[in-house]
Order: sequence, then C-alpha cells, then structure tokens
Amino acid sequence: MPDQSSAATEHAIMQEITQPLTELPHDPVAAVANADFPVVLRGYDREAVDEYVQRTTQLVAEMSATRSPEGAVRRALERVGEQVSSILGRAHETAEDITSQSRAEAEERLIQARAEAHQLERDARASAEQLERDAHERAQERERAAEMRVRELDAEVERIWAERDRIVNDVRKLSEELSLLSSAAATRFPAATTEDAAAVTGPDATGVAAEPALADAPEPGLHPVVAADPGVDPGFEAWPAPEVAGEVEPELAVGSEPDLREVPADVGDDRFVGVQEEDNADEGALRPFEPDAFDDGLSASEQPTTVLRRPRLRVIDLNHLGRERVIGAWQVDDVLIDPGPASCLEALLGALEEQPRALLLTHIHLDHAGATGSLVRMWPELEVYVHELGAQHLIDPAKLLESARRLYGGDLEDLWGEVLPVPEANLHILGGGEQLLGGSFEVAYTPGHASHHVSYLLERTAFVGDAGGVRITPEELTIPPTPPPEIDIDAWHGSIERILRWGPERLAMTHFGESRDVERQLAELAERLDTWAALVRSEDFETFIDVVETEIESGSSPVHHEAYRQAAPPELLFAGLDRYWRKRDGGAGGPADEPETNETDVFTGGS
Repeated sequence: MPDQSSAATEHAIMQEITQPLTELPHDPVAAVANADFPVVLRGYDREAVDEYVQRTTQLVAEMSATRSPEGAVRRALERVGEQVSSILGRAHETAEDITSQSRAEAEERLIQARAEAHQLERDARASAEQLERDAHERAQERERAAEMRVRELDAEVERIWAERDRIVNDVRKLSEELSLLSSAAATRFPAATTEDAAAVTGPDATGVAAEPALADAPEPGLHPVVAADPGVDPGFEAWPAPEVAGEVEPELAVGSEPDLREVPADVGDDRFVGVQEEDNADEGALRPFEPDAFDDGLSASEQPTTVLRRPRLRVIDLNHLGRERVIGAWQVDDVLIDPGPASCLEALLGALEEQPRALLLTHIHLDHAGATGSLVRMWPELEVYVHELGAQHLIDPAKLLESARRLYGGDLEDLWGEVLPVPEANLHILGGGEQLLGGSFEVAYTPGHASHHVSYLLERTAFVGDAGGVRITPEELTIPPTPPPEIDIDAWHGSIERILRWGPERLAMTHFGESRDVERQLAELAERLDTWAALVRSEDFETFIDVVETEIESGSSPVHHEAYRQAAPPELLFAGLDRYWRKRDGGAGGPADEPETNETDVFTGGS
C-alpha cells in the first residue's frame, strides 16, 4: 500500500477499493495444502485436526471476502478508514488554521477600513465645514452688498422725495405769494364802475388802470364755486408740511387752471384779514396776513372782495399694522375720502388739525370705511356720502361683522378695530352722476371691485378707491384687488373706461398715493385683471400664488413687497376670482345657492 499521508491520490484510493487482491500476502493455502497431522494411538491427533479445521475455515472466509468486489470494498474501507480519519483530522486542523488566519486578517482589514472611514469622515466633515464657512462668508458679503444697495436706494428714494417736497413747497409758497399779492392788489384797488373805469383811463388819470373785481372777472379758466359753509372757518386754508405719519401729495400744478374755492374776506378796515401758510419751521401755524409792505397810504376798499384759492390735497399714511404706505386717507380741505379702518383711528386723528365736515366713501370695505361710525360718534353732525347699495351696511353692520368674524376670528379687532353703526340721518345716498359739496366733487358709479363702488373727481384728480388698482407709489406695478364675493370683470372694465372719460391728470389711491401716468396704469390694471382671471380658471391655487408672488417681487423694490402683500393678500385675490368664475358658471357660490341680496364684501386684508 502506498503511503496515504504523503503520496496517496484519489485515483489510487479508488483502485484500492474497486480491485480485489489477486493473492493474499503470506499465502495461507500452502499451509493448508501441506497438512500433516501427528499420529496417535487411534489415528490422527484430534486437537491437531480441530486446529486445522479452524484455520481452514478462517482461510475460506478470508478468501471469500477477498475474491468478491463487495468484500474487497469492505476490506479496502477497513484498511483506509484509519488513513481517512487521519486525513480528516489533519484537514480539520488545517481548516481551523486557515479560519483563524482569515479571521485575523479580516479583523485587521476591518480595523484598517474603520480607520480609513473615520479619516474620510473627518476629511469630509472638515471639507464640508470649510465649504459652509466659505458659503456663509459669501452669503454675508452678498447680504452686506444687498443691504448697502438697499440703503443706497432708500437714500436715493428719500432724496428724491425730499427734492419733490422741496419743489412742492416752493411751488406752494410761490402760489401763495402770488395769491396774497393778488389779494392785496384787489384790496388796494377795488372794482370800479364803468364810469369810474372810463374816468381813470384818460390822459389826466393817475396812471393806474382800474382793476376788475375778481368776483366779476376771474382769470381765464378759473371760476369760483360756492363759498364755504358759514360754520366753517374761512381761514382753514393752508396745510403744514408733511410729518412722517402724514405724507403730503403735490398741490395741483400752477397753470393747470383748476376750479377754485371762493372764500369771503373781511371788509371795512384798511387791513385784509386772511391767512397764509407759515414756513415748515413754524409747524404750519396759521397767522393773519398783514400787507404793510404793499400799503402806500391808500385806504382800503369799502366793497366786499373775494379771494380765490385752490383746495389743499394730502394723503394721510395710516400706518396699518405698523407698516407704511399700505392704507392712506385722502384729505381735501375739510373733506375726508375713505377714512380707513377703525384700528388706525388714532393715527388719523393725530394727523387731522380740525374737524372734517364730510366723509366721501368709495366703498364700505373695512380698510376704507371701518372708522366711519367712530368718526360720526365723535362728530355727530358729520356728513357721510355712500352708494345706495352700501348704505344699509353702514346703518347696521351686523352681517358684515358676522362674516368678518368667520374669516378673521379673534384677529378681527386687531386688524380693523371696532366697527360702529352710522345713523341714517348722517347718510347721503349716491347713485352716480351727482355734484357734491357745491359742485366741487363729481361722482361716478364704478363697480367691479365691489357692487357699491363709486369714484370722485375733483378738478383733474380722480379719487378711485380700489377701482384704479393697488399701486404702492413710487412703484409702477399695479395689481387688481380681487377679494370675494363681488368681483365682476366686465363691470370693472366699464369702470376703467368711465374713469378715463373723465380725462384726469392724476389718480388718488387708497393703496397707496397718487400717480400721473393715468392711461398706462389703467391699461396695466385691465390687462392684469384679465390675465389673472384666466389663470385662476385654468390653474390651481399654488400656481396662481406663485405667479402673483413672482410679479410682486420682480415688479417692485424689496422695500415695498410686504406693503403689496398686506394691501392685496394673494390668497384673497385667488378666492375672489375663483368665486367670480363659479358664479358665472352657476356653480357653488353662484346664483343657484346665493340669491342676489345687497350683502357686501368684508374681505379687506387689502382692499
């Protein structure tokens, strides 16, 4: 047998198993064939015979086993069993050695991999921190640059506004000086009869031509209107320069030849008793005008004389919720147009110098007319002008407040203040086409934003409420305020055309200020009204909001973004246009489930 521990192969083992032995080692047949038994007294020795039989039997068994394949297999297996066991033992030992070595190597590689991973993590963290620091530094640099740019722009805007105010004040002062000079001349040279005029034009006259009476022959294009009410101080003429809380809009341009208010002057003395506006340093105090510089000893006229002047206009910034240029109340002498919400009443009263005699409401939304009841309670004789469809909700605001509470909940009073009713006796009902306050104001019915909306024209200035859109001046961006539930696109286009037929030189808006590019602004308003209405019909809420936000941010400077959003919240713009389409289509919110009543919108987060 070959040595299995050193050179055995599978082939050799299989040969050993499958091929039986041809002969046994130390052949026992010879021993059996040469039998020789000892002779005893009665024959062969019995013990020797038994031993022979036993050996013969054993030999036969061995030969039988080795002569058959099964036996050979068993014999081979018996012979190699120990060798196989030895091989298996050595194999187990070798496997254990390999396993131990592999485990040790794996652990070593795992430790190395962990170390490399920790190093990579530290490197990545350090790189990320460095990138973050670099990005933060770049962001800070850009933020500083942006802030600096904003400050520069703000400073430029302030400079422009200051220059504008200076020019306005210069023009106002010049206008007043010319008016006072004219008044003094009218006082010194009273109107003469036809005979007197003829008498002083001859060659022997003093050389001073007779002056026509201003009341009889006003300047071309200037025509006096009805005098102020007797109870109103005729000296309430001049307004002080603007404070921070109340920003003055430019006076009507000299030479625009507007209608002028007729104010009676005292007579019977050699001094004209009137008023003029002091310099800004005197905070707008009013004082008598003494024309000593023009008095050369001539006695004053014994005839009544009138002084013509144009109305004073300004917008009072109500600083709604602490933000400037969101809601403005317009003041024309002793008339207020849209006093604003009751939550801004303190700011309004702080800017007023005397009691107003009339309120002109473009519509009764809380951001425009919420303070009306409070002002009437303070001044019971105050006159209030409102369209007939809105009057009932001033008398009894219960429905408005109920609807508002559903929308605003506990924030209602913080946003809009306490809304008080207005006695019916204080109301003057409008329908459109009226001439108010002695013909000073013309009324036009301008629905679309609300069914009860009107606008007012004073000379060449149109007070348009929300019919002219939301434009936070000096920005040019104009957006349509479309809160629910009364938006009417077709009616609004008709109102825009009605305003244009007036031919105004400027628009006075509640949100916010005044503009002079009238046709461009109203064209932009009409186009965006149609575009946004179509967008609401074809797209979802999120898409509409994204478009509105994008247009606000791209169309105006950052300092005014929040003013636009507060004056016209985008979510309410969508709600109003969506309701418009559902009403048009006869769906939810339309005529089928909401009969026409004169119920009026209270969605006034802006407009």
